[in-house]
Amino acid sequence: SSGGDGGVEAAVAGTAGRSIAAHCHAALLVLWKGAPAEVRASFEERAAAERAAVARELASASKKLRASGGGGYLKLREQITSFARRQPHQLLQLLERLAVEESALEQRRVRQRQREADKAAKEEAVAREARYPVADALLATEPPADPPLAPWPTPRYRLNLTPREQPTSGPLLMASEFVASFGP
Repeated sequence: SSGGDGGVEAAVAGTAGRSIAAHCHAALLVLWKGAPAEVRASFEERAAAERAAVARELASASKKLRASGGGGYLKLREQITSFARRQPHQLLQLLERLAVEESALEQRRVRQRQREADKAAKEEAVAREARYPVADALLATEPPADPPLAPWPTPRYRLNLTPREQPTSGPLLMASEFVASFGP
């Protein structure tokens, strides 16, 4: 039983990952053994050069860290330790205050995320309304507009249909074109 924390899924994924890795390793080993000696030698030389470069970079980083006195975290840790030794009761108060402020900060983050989601939803609704205007049938129940709407345009292509019949205009035109293709 995973206890609901995804342990079983992780174990299955880990097993599958190990199985895939083992198969890949076996396939690469077969290819490596089948490669000519000069190809293997060039790869070995590049691998040795990469190992040497990594070792040099590690030595350089270690030297820089020792020269700087252990880095910024070490200095910060020393300051916190000295403050805790000098004023332990104030350190506890500070830690309690930080815990309270952290929860308040998390609540602020949740509210901010909610506001951003609401704002995005409103912007999406405005964009949708701009793309998809209201159907004329829905406007029939609305009071007349303050400046009256323009009259219906004159029909084009001799197809005078009411708004309710407009969706049938495509099939009607196709049928008309089909009949006209057989002659006058």
